[in-house]
Amino acid sequence: MKVNHSFLLLFFITLFCACAPKNIYYSTFSTTAIAARGEGEYVLRVQGIGQTYQQAKEDAMRKAVRDIIFKHVYSSYGEHRMIQPVLSNPLTEQQHADFFGSFFSAGGDYLKFVHELRLEKDKFKPQARRGVIMNVVVNRAALAKYLADNQIF
Repeated sequence: MKVNHSFLLLFFITLFCACAPKNIYYSTFSTTAIAARGEGEYVLRVQGIGQTYQQAKEDAMRKAVRDIIFKHVYSSYGEHRMIQPVLSNPLTEQQHADFFGSFFSAGGDYLKFVHELRLEKDKFKPQARRGVIMNVVVNRAALAKYLADNQIF
C-alpha cells in the first residue's frame, strides 16, 4: 500500500512538471560587427529578449554596449576579424558595480552611445516572449572616453 502511494505521488509530480508551461528562451546568438563607420562607430547585429517589442529592443541595445565594453566582438567584414573590448580587465564590472548598475539601468547613460539602425529587411514576428535581432550603431570611441572621464580604467 505504501508503494502505491509513493508511485501515485511520483506520477502526479511528473505529470505536474510535464504540463507546466515552459517559458525558457535559449539562444546561441552572438553579437557580430557587420560594418565599421568612421569616428570609432561600429554597426552590430545583436539579439534582445523581452516581454514586449520595446523591452526586447532596449535589451538588444544594452547588450550591444555591454559587449563592446567587456567582450571581444567578432566581425564579418574586411580584414579586421575582432573588435577588442574597451575594458580588458574582466573584474572591472564587479569592482565598479554601482557605476555599471546605474549606467545600464532603464534609461541609463548607455543610451547615449547606441542607436538603432533600422533596415527595410528587418522583420519582427509577434510571439509570447519576443526575441528580436536588430542592427545598432555603437560609438566605441565616445564610450571609451566616457569611461575614462569617469575613471573606470
